[in-house]
Amino acid sequence: MLFTSRHANLEVLCRNQYDKRHPVTGDIIETTPAVWARFGKMGATYTYTDPLTQQDQTGADIYGHFYDTDAEALENGWDEDTKGLVERTLVRFCNTQPDRIQQINLEVPKAALPWPTYDATPAENVAELAQTLGLVVEAIAYEQENRARPLVLDTLAGLSVQADPDPDAPELVEEVVPRISNEPQPVGNPRTITV
Repeated sequence: MLFTSRHANLEVLCRNQYDKRHPVTGDIIETTPAVWARFGKMGATYTYTDPLTQQDQTGADIYGHFYDTDAEALENGWDEDTKGLVERTLVRFCNTQPDRIQQINLEVPKAALPWPTYDATPAENVAELAQTLGLVVEAIAYEQENRARPLVLDTLAGLSVQADPDPDAPELVEEVVPRISNEPQPVGNPRTITV
């Protein structure tokens, strides 16, 4: 499951640390670690000077706002029960605190019909019609997702390999990109563009 938060470094406690103690001595026999859902990933730290106080401060890049339970389960070695616990906890937070956490449901859109009568077109005529209409790529995508007829897919694949570039297409010309010079420049012209 995928979740998002407007807080880059949100941390949600899913299970407290649990210490199992010996009934007579009270010694800790076994410890079950706490499970956290941490939306933020800490990047490299850096030092900068605060412009107001002129003191050196330490900062860190934080990459966050998203949490993928599948990726975290692999990274942390969770079993299905722990992963399920985290997902249930986060879904509960989605319902009780929707301003902090939302669940993301990713759906890949289905390929559209290449032309309105595609499904009624006989398999033998699909490739010819797709080539005539210039819809070979669209026909391949739709056919792979929906009908998956080997004859049609093989013929369309042959057409896509044979497709020649459009003779009327403009010729690509190498473009010269200007770069900015950071070398010291005379006063009044702090940066120049050189080609």
